[in-house]
Amino acid sequence: MAQLTIYEEEEKSTIPPRQIELGNEEITIGRGEGTRILLENPTVSRQHIAVQATSQGFVVVDLESANGTWVNGKRVDRFLLRDGDEIRLGRVRIVFADPPDPQATLLVDMAKVQVNDEVDDKVQDRRLVREVSPSAPRLDLNSSPRPEGQPEPAPKQVLSPPPVSHHPGEQQLVPEVATPAPRPAPPPPMAAPRRMSGSARASAPRRSTAVEYAGFWVRVLAYLIDMAILFLGMAAVGFGLFALAAALRQSVPSVDLILLPIQFAISVLIPSLYLIGFWVRSGATPGKNLVGIKVICIDGGSLSLGKAVLRMLGYFLSSMIFCIGYIMVAFSERKQGLHDVVAGTIVVRR
Repeated sequence: MAQLTIYEEEEKSTIPPRQIELGNEEITIGRGEGTRILLENPTVSRQHIAVQATSQGFVVVDLESANGTWVNGKRVDRFLLRDGDEIRLGRVRIVFADPPDPQATLLVDMAKVQVNDEVDDKVQDRRLVREVSPSAPRLDLNSSPRPEGQPEPAPKQVLSPPPVSHHPGEQQLVPEVATPAPRPAPPPPMAAPRRMSGSARASAPRRSTAVEYAGFWVRVLAYLIDMAILFLGMAAVGFGLFALAAALRQSVPSVDLILLPIQFAISVLIPSLYLIGFWVRSGATPGKNLVGIKVICIDGGSLSLGKAVLRMLGYFLSSMIFCIGYIMVAFSERKQGLHDVVAGTIVVRR
């Protein structure tokens, strides 16, 4: 069974190593009270990592930690663990163990078994020749086939020592010993099967988990495309409201005051529904689709409605602080804006 062994590496630490068995449930590790595995090391974030069980094996996911998550000396955001991998959370060392099932069926290399059987057959043929006639010449099993057109050599007679005859000058011939027919060639060896264990992840190939983050300028281009689409929709709504105000202005003098808050609400509601709807549906607005990028959660999943609404609120917050939240995309390591940090999302290339 897969397990984690946690080692505290603080100087003068008296905390013994802990072993945590892994199952199908997700396990979170950090310094906060809401985590499954609580670490009191100050170099560990409150919500540092999550270990998830997938069809390919166990995956470690970084939860926006301050010091990052390092596997075998390389910083990762999401990584498929293998037996013996070492995870570093600040000064805490975690070793992942997933040994193969000792009760799994032991498979053999059938190619080698076929070769051994062929050698045994040749040895058996040599023994047969020796038993039939000790003085007969040895049969060359490795001789090459006779070329076409060459006459077949005359059969050889195997003579035994002349026996004592009652009639002088008379010798007795021993009849020829039949050579055993060559054995048919064995079928071509099958490909050697892989060793399978009780867990499907033991034989799963190591996969690269690197993602390509979308940069600042490609996201600006996607934003301009979306704004052009929204401008056409907002222009149609604004023209309708203007025509309605012109028709009611004579009978309702205060129609402009009535329609002004409605127009303001629509100008905020339509863009919000446009962005949230496409984020939840496919992770990409029409502008992002055209440039080949999409929005996903940090763990690689799709956005839920709550995450999409939270990301929209991050848009408003970024606009209130002079668009600094948008400029963060150009300088952050994972190309995250303030709205991405708030919602726990990233924008990647397809």
